[in-house]
Amino acid sequence: MGLVSLNTAITLPHPELGWILWDAFEGQGYAYEAASNARNFAFEILGWTDLLSGIHEDNHASIRLAERMQAEWVPSLRVPEEPETRICRHER
Repeated sequence: MGLVSLNTAITLPHPELGWILWDAFEGQGYAYEAASNARNFAFEILGWTDLLSGIHEDNHASIRLAERMQAEWVPSLRVPEEPETRICRHER
């Protein structure tokens, strides 16, 4: 079980692609499939051109997922209230 979302975060300059997955379901490809489909929906159906994801620096599973999705890290973007959050960009 888990959740994937497309939303507009107040703290980020572009829409956000977010995901959360319960531990028992990690490592089975569910997050990759759901997040990839949500990203494609945002680009192909909604017409969005840029998506960001905020990932805590200790969340190694989400970091691996973002990298598997070929997201690029944007060191210049930070969330002031969450300095330990890294931002990555998913491009069309």
